[in-house]
Amino acid sequence: MKKTVLACCVAAASFSAQAELQPMSEFELHSVTGQAGVDIELDVGINIGSIEWTDTETNGDGDGGTLAIKDIFVGGGGAGRGQVLTTPIAASDRLDNFKLQIDILANGDLFIAGKPKTNGGVVDILVSTGEVTVKSSETAAVQSEAVIIDSMSLFAGATGLDFIVTNATNDLTFRAIMGVEDLDIDLTSMLGMRIENAKIGGKDLVSNSPFPPGVEQSTASFVAVISPEADGVYVDFGGFDAEDNIFDMIMPEIYIGQNSIGSVVLDDVNFQGVDLRISGH
Repeated sequence: MKKTVLACCVAAASFSAQAELQPMSEFELHSVTGQAGVDIELDVGINIGSIEWTDTETNGDGDGGTLAIKDIFVGGGGAGRGQVLTTPIAASDRLDNFKLQIDILANGDLFIAGKPKTNGGVVDILVSTGEVTVKSSETAAVQSEAVIIDSMSLFAGATGLDFIVTNATNDLTFRAIMGVEDLDIDLTSMLGMRIENAKIGGKDLVSNSPFPPGVEQSTASFVAVISPEADGVYVDFGGFDAEDNIFDMIMPEIYIGQNSIGSVVLDDVNFQGVDLRISGH
């Protein structure tokens, strides 16, 4: 079986004062997570009616519109969902197989390792929304609202969700090791388009699909380092390992209107060279 990152439940990095990235070895990692700290076991199912972001009007710049996300759910995959791994998932509608191990290292770094409570298990995660809309300012001469996403549902299995806050630089490192079993996006109102039953995994997903019996499906390792700057934040997707931020995506069902236009496969998508600077205006 080809190597995947399924064996890596936790991987992280420490930083020098100059923010130089240094990968942490597996031995060092076990030494960290084996130290005294705090364990938090989650049992979560969250429903949010809506989240709204309003671009507040200032200096008569004509802004003031609102982006709204409705009917948000975050929890487990629920009964009858698929499996990201051959390892059985004890599916429920709650995020209930997830444990956080929290340690503060000798240098003051905050280390949070998230992983399944059961050894070798998988955290099943379901995130879904209703309509995502944009609407005009309440002071606009003509009131309008447009639907840009009708609905979205993402069901995934994760073997690691980790965070490091670096004391010397205030950098936040985030790493998610996961595979997306089922991604559905309905863009009917804006584009007359739907994507159904899409899958996202490591760079062996396409070459091994469909997976033979007994072979694990693959997960991808997504890493971001977020650093504060004077006027915003800097986000670096360079990763630490050769396989970080590389993924395959299979979209077997794409519809325009009511008719299928076939399937699309993305093989070895690599965004390690991507970095962002985010600031207000």
